[in-house]
Amino acid sequence: MIPLLKLRDRSARGLERWRQLHGIDAKLTIGGGLWQLKGLPQGLVDVALHVEPADRLVTITPFGPEGAAGYFTPDRVWIQKREEMWCRNGPGRAGHSTVTRSRRPGQIA
Repeated sequence: MIPLLKLRDRSARGLERWRQLHGIDAKLTIGGGLWQLKGLPQGLVDVALHVEPADRLVTITPFGPEGAAGYFTPDRVWIQKREEMWCRNGPGRAGHSTVTRSRRPGQIA
């Protein structure tokens, strides 16, 4: 029983440390056949990935050739440029999602 208690204590400390983490940053290249289908044959080359675990937010910049930023949360995925924003809300009826385009980023809630 003692090894199980030690494991429990170690995992509890790990969770505490994970909760103290504010952000993770990485520089990477993301490729594969999916990106070619999306119109980006080279994928996302030399992008900055930022993760905020507490807010469950992932940001990728630049996202695509136009220099937009990609944002990912459990409920919403969106791509934003200075003057435009494309938003995909979480699954709707029958598991489908909606895509909304706006000229003013503040318009989409």
